[in-house]
Amino acid sequence: GRLEGRKVDGPWRPICAAHENSFSAEDVDVACYQLGFVGRTETNRKAWEVCSESDIADCLESKSDDYWMGDINCKGTELFLSNCPHKKSECSNAHKNDVVITCSETLQVALKDTMSHDELGVLLYYYNQTWTEVCLQNHNTINNTGKVVCRQLGLGVPDYRSITVQPADINSESQYLVTDAQCTGDEEALRLCKHTTWQISETCNGNLLRVKCQG
Repeated sequence: GRLEGRKVDGPWRPICAAHENSFSAEDVDVACYQLGFVGRTETNRKAWEVCSESDIADCLESKSDDYWMGDINCKGTELFLSNCPHKKSECSNAHKNDVVITCSETLQVALKDTMSHDELGVLLYYYNQTWTEVCLQNHNTINNTGKVVCRQLGLGVPDYRSITVQPADINSESQYLVTDAQCTGDEEALRLCKHTTWQISETCNGNLLRVKCQG
């Protein structure tokens, strides 16, 4: 679909690729991460490659000739497109260079060692092209965190009795996504929970989250 963005409470506006290399595979990955998926299935395309030139605006159901951003230059590890270096580009209002992307259908969160999401499992997160166990440094809001995870999985509310934390295996060679996320329970995705730490580490001084969703 066509990629759009907006400021808080502002109108949705398209994102453009002002020149041939101005929206890279890394940019697409970050956009897909922000949408809650593990990444792209293909690199970006421009609108003229998807729609016939005569009906681009109708094809994309375009309602705005104003653009949110362009000339984006992501590393591929950012949480949000707005974290990437960018500027508002000079883009044609013919929408020929509107960015169109395709994301993987795989969600960015999962529960480890389960055959289905309604079983108890350790929380995993896909970050920097790797599945990692989530190391929580804040244990005061684990019920809220479990609620957000089950919502992100599309499985309603968690079985609150199942939500527990456990120490990480000190002999594990796995990497961890370390975060001090403080969820309110109303967020649509884990990455939207308030946090000051969000980084990959080879050690976990916090705890892993175990949760079961009710489906």
